[in-house]
Amino acid sequence: MIKLILLVILIRWIWVEYCLFMENRYHYGGNKMKKNIFKIMGVSITAFIGALLGAYAGADNTSKNWRRMGIPILVTIVAFIALQNPLTLILLGIYFALIIGYGIPAWNDKGSMLGKFYYDLIQTINYKKFLGLSEKQIQEYSNYPTRGTIGLIVSLFLTCIPIIKENWLVYAGCSLGIVLTYALISWKDFGVYLALGKQLLWSETWTYFLVTLFITITIFF
Repeated sequence: MIKLILLVILIRWIWVEYCLFMENRYHYGGNKMKKNIFKIMGVSITAFIGALLGAYAGADNTSKNWRRMGIPILVTIVAFIALQNPLTLILLGIYFALIIGYGIPAWNDKGSMLGKFYYDLIQTINYKKFLGLSEKQIQEYSNYPTRGTIGLIVSLFLTCIPIIKENWLVYAGCSLGIVLTYALISWKDFGVYLALGKQLLWSETWTYFLVTLFITITIFF
């Protein structure tokens, strides 16, 4: 219950900050520096909350919905407040990307459908091209496209933002960042730390900090 209250306080904080941002955007008119300060504040706060949601959902005895539902709802609220456009509701579809399994087949795990697809593909290439990859290497290399595909799907739901803002270059750069974050960071072991009464993974913290950061940058820049 305490954790839920803290989360509500954080979300309330970001709501107030973005309302202030919208008010000041029109009040200060051409003051570009103040606009950028509010943008940076909004991006930073949102990314921090996204990191907490993502890491907390991966801890023992917690629900994955903190991440699967929490992050899409968070970025949708931020986008709607900032852009005031119903197309931003498409961001809720990120939920469907976050429920996709990414397990790689192993002796004690069948793996996910997506993970098995890439595992079988790399295994076939390894056999036909005589690459000489070990089982461990095949599993490792399978992680890159498996996780990267999830990042790509997240990026597809993000297309509603450049449709509204026409900031396609920013979108392209941030989408690449999302894909690379999933492909290169999300499955690595960076250790754990204690927060919110749980042992949280640094890999999940950094993954969802960066993913939320790239999404929010697309929204504001």
